[in-house]
Amino acid sequence: LTNNTISQQFTIAQALTATANNCSGTVNLKVAIPSGATNYAWYDKTTATTPIATGSVASLQNATADSTIYLATGTDASVGPTTKGSYTGGYQANGNNYLNYTSTVPVVLTSARLYTRHPGTITIMAADVTNATSTGSYYYKVLNAKTIDVYATNPSPISGSVSGNDPNDAGAAFYINMPLPTGNHSIVVSATDATIYRSNGLPASGYPYSIPGIFTITGNSASNSNPSDTVTYKSYYYYLYDMKLKTQDCVGDRIPVPVVTSPLPVVSISNDTLISSVSMGNQWYLNGQAVVGATGKTYIPTTTTGSYSVIVTDSFGCERQSNYFSIDKITPIAGPNPNKGIFNLGFYVPASTDLAISLIDAAGHRVYTKQYKAYQGSFSEQIDVANLASGVYILQVQHGNEKERKKVIIAH
Repeated sequence: LTNNTISQQFTIAQALTATANNCSGTVNLKVAIPSGATNYAWYDKTTATTPIATGSVASLQNATADSTIYLATGTDASVGPTTKGSYTGGYQANGNNYLNYTSTVPVVLTSARLYTRHPGTITIMAADVTNATSTGSYYYKVLNAKTIDVYATNPSPISGSVSGNDPNDAGAAFYINMPLPTGNHSIVVSATDATIYRSNGLPASGYPYSIPGIFTITGNSASNSNPSDTVTYKSYYYYLYDMKLKTQDCVGDRIPVPVVTSPLPVVSISNDTLISSVSMGNQWYLNGQAVVGATGKTYIPTTTTGSYSVIVTDSFGCERQSNYFSIDKITPIAGPNPNKGIFNLGFYVPASTDLAISLIDAAGHRVYTKQYKAYQGSFSEQIDVANLASGVYILQVQHGNEKERKKVIIAH
């Protein structure tokens, strides 16, 4: 017997995951593990035909908080006016006008809606146009081309050029399947026997027609008559309505990405330590000024009196500020605690009056005392009571009539 085997290696793609974070009205979008060869498209609806953003990292302005964005690999989207609508225009016998476009990635023009008054053939070309003149003549170099047969979409076929917008012509989507190269190029359309509709009364607000970050229709051949006129050409649109474009990578299913608004950080205190409710990205502030080097989740102040806060910066660069935590009384900070009888003591007293620092043992005996006349400002000294036995002591700081106590543990 012969044992014949076939071996084939497969690469299983990682599951698509992403985050959407709302930062004061700007929603930051991020693919968790992006692939450099993959195009990513973000949509506001599962049925949307045009993405609202593209790329593994993107942002949306004035987005609705706590909504849902949809992410897909690859792009299969529409660009250009969806129909000829009720705007003025007419059917041209030979075509020979063009749209200008810019594409950041290779795409395929899979189909477009055409309005044809007479059957025939239409040739669609990706081209580089040169030497365009005000009389309408131009040269072009063909980069890609596709010729298709078209039938009359108008219920009353007529040969030759015909002016007017026939409301009875609903048009039809014709399959094209022609690659459009990246860069700045044109789409030239010519017709043989067929007559093809173009608009000349569109609102100027239409241009540029765009799939964000991927493909943009920037203008057309109507600007040739007067290149300095940046308005008139916007009322014209040539032939290819509701263009369906597809990137050359695999178009995947759309996954929901909830838009999350991160909670504001909250500052609290435990013993001597200020604590941020957020683990990463902290910067501590005292009285509105950044504290140099204070970037952890916790912070032990060296000067106690003042207004403390924290600003947290996330991976998108979004900054969120906490509440203000004010310390306006003597708050002695002793550390390390526990210790071996040597510890640092710090606090701040705003007014000038006598200061006394004491340690009291469990029996109520004062075992350490040091006094300072008319003390004002920051206090920061090392207390050395290494001669004291292990145990729990009360540290007392008295400044004038104000008295604060805290527990200090000596453990030899």
